[in-house]
This record gives sequence, structure tokens and C-alpha cells, in this order.
Amino acid sequence: MKNILTAANFFDLKTISDLQIAPDGKTAVYVLNETNLEKNEKVTNLWQVAMDAGSPPRRLTSSGKDSAPRFSPDGSQVLFLSNRAEQAKAQFYTISLQGGEAERLSTEVIPVSAGLWSPDGKKIAFQAAVPLTEGPR
Repeated sequence: MKNILTAANFFDLKTISDLQIAPDGKTAVYVLNETNLEKNEKVTNLWQVAMDAGSPPRRLTSSGKDSAPRFSPDGSQVLFLSNRAEQAKAQFYTISLQGGEAERLSTEVIPVSAGLWSPDGKKIAFQAAVPLTEGPR
């Protein structure tokens, strides 16, 4: 019997995107993409996995709206975007790889994207859509 991909089981597929390897090369973080048919929405959470495959992947976030993970220079934290229920626009969060809850960093009323840590880990550069009358910040 052949396995055939149908429209019904297509939505059961899970995909991985935006794989990021820690600076020490021992762990990686990725986005797991799923579909929630009941809510008719895409679900994206961050997962961590050891590069030696010695342990199963571990879920880092569970909001269902997390993306764009980036390791801090020392590899202890992950910067990511999340579009949480209490807000309408994506904002930056960090989460420690040692565990705990994600902490919101940005407070902009505009959506942000493409975050990058500075080499010393003290600053974050990012893109944001601003009205043309304001200019870059």
C-alpha cells in the first residue's frame, strides 16, 4: 500500500525552520511549525536540541507564536520574536537556556523584526516599520 499525502493529512505535518547553532556548538534552537486545524492557525514554538543527539529535543516556548531565535554571544540566552495574545504586534523576548519564563524586552507599539545581538551582548539591533515622517531611530 502506498502512502499518499492528502489534503487531510497535509496539515498534520510538522516542519522545522530557522535552525540556529549555539556559539559553543553544543546545542541548537529551531522553530517547530505546526497547524492547529480547530483554530485555523499556524503554531510556532521554539525547541532546543543537543547537537550530539544525546537527549530528546526540549520545548523552550509554548505561546504558539514564537519565531526568529538568535543566541546571545555567550550562548546562555535566546532572543526571539513573539506575537503574544496580549498584544497585536510582534515584540522581542529573551529566554534563558537554563529554564524559566520568557521576558519581554521591547515595548514598541510598532512591530519589530530581524533582531541581532551585538558582539558583547549588551545591545540588540533590529528593524522596525516606522512612519516616514519619523525617520530612523
